[in-house]
Formats: sequence, structure tokens, C-alpha cells
Amino acid sequence: ASDRHAEWEALYALGKLWAARDYERAGEYRREALEVARTLGDESLVARSLNRVGNWYANLDEPQAGLPHHAEALAIFERLGDNTGVAETVDLIGMAHHVGGEQHAAATYYERSVKLFSDMDDRRGLANALALLALCGPSYQSSSTTPFLSAMVPEELRVMRSIRLAQEIGWRAGEVFIRFILGDCLLASGEYDRAIPLAREALSQAEAIDHLQWMSGSLRMLGALSLDLLAPDVAREHLESAHQIAQRIGSRVWIRWTAAPLAVARARTSSLPE
Repeated sequence: ASDRHAEWEALYALGKLWAARDYERAGEYRREALEVARTLGDESLVARSLNRVGNWYANLDEPQAGLPHHAEALAIFERLGDNTGVAETVDLIGMAHHVGGEQHAAATYYERSVKLFSDMDDRRGLANALALLALCGPSYQSSSTTPFLSAMVPEELRVMRSIRLAQEIGWRAGEVFIRFILGDCLLASGEYDRAIPLAREALSQAEAIDHLQWMSGSLRMLGALSLDLLAPDVAREHLESAHQIAQRIGSRVWIRWTAAPLAVARARTSSLPE
């Protein structure tokens, strides 16, 4: 019908949907959406598309390639006075730094996004930012980097406001994501009695909505817990599944994040390749 706005909307939506299942395909849609947005000359659509491409790079384990896209998007949203766009972009910049192992920088951006989302009463954005801010501190995921504990994190781990916010707005995928993230943080402090139920609930909910990426994340969390609790056979079962799913969707970040604990589990069960 030669409706390029509708074409952009479809490409943008497909890019987000396929991110949960196939990152190569998601990238194709996201790049096409950016091309259409630039053709239209709509700065808001360009900025939104830039953020999706930037986040795609982060999930390919190339956060430095994604940061220029986020920087361009942030400049556009600030020029347009789009506070929602600014908050979402700041949040994504935090994720890029987190994936790159720069936890202090990541936490600084997440603290800013928490304030921005709070000011706008954006509960979805706030839930996500609170959980990821916690992940920048001591956690299994940040254990190979230098963690940075924000002053906001102890209270979040105590009351888990982010889970409540996700439940209030019916954000099921977000609730799954937040559950295994907070479980990750509790694992690092040895609070297994709280971490295990969170990880199990996350996996059950991820399977219910058929969200492959968060199934991988939840299984990885259960595998890491099992390694800590000296149950390597159970750990290997969880981690083999997590790694297979990560490979299936093509997210290099999750392939790396599942491969490392899987290697440990295989070594502890004497299951190394010849």
C-alpha cells in the first residue's frame, strides 16, 4: 500500500519479537526499520530504531559497536524534548556498559534512568531499571568484573519492588527477567533460600509464555545455584539446556554467559570432550 509508516511499525515490532527467538533475524528487521525511518526523515522513529540496533549489538557481545547508536538516539530525544525517549535510551546505555563489564558506568546510567522513570511514573521502565541496577552490584553475572553497589540496591533486594511493579502492570516477560536477575544477586550473597524459589518461578513462567531467551537465563541461574550447592550433575543438566537455547536464538552474550558455568559443570562431572 506504499504506507512507509506502517512498514516501519511492522519492521520495528518484528525486530522486538524475534529478539526472544532468533537474533540474526531480529537484526535484519531492526536494520531495515532504521533504513525506513531515515527515509521518512522522522527523527523520533530514527532514534527508536537506533536504540534497537544498539541493543542488538549489545546482545551480540559487541556493546562498543552499539554505544554510538545509543548516543545518536539520546541526542535526538534530548533535542526533541522527549523525556520517555531519553529515559529509555539512558537505560539501554546502562545495559551496554554492563555487558562490557563497566559496572560503575552502568550503575551511574541506571541510577539516572530510575529517577527519570520515577518522575514519569513509568512503572515498566522503573521495574527494569531497579533490577538491572542491582545486577551491577555483587552478583553471579558481574563476578568476573568489578561490581559497583548503588545505595539503592540493598532496599531493592529486601522488598523486591521491581517484581511488584511488573506484576501490577501484567508484564509477564519482565517479571520473569526480574526474578532471575534478583535471584542472581541473592546467589552472590549466599541467600540460597530466597534465590532458588525466584529462579524456579522464573523458569516456570518463561516456559508458560514460551520466552526462549528468559528460559535460557532462568536455567543458567538454576545451574549456577546447583554448582554452588555442590550438585554438579544437576547443574550440568540445567546448563546444557541453557546453552543449547542460547545457541538456538543466536545471542552471543547468552552463549558466553551459559558456556562459562557449563564448562565448570562438565569438568566437575568428568564430562570433558576428548
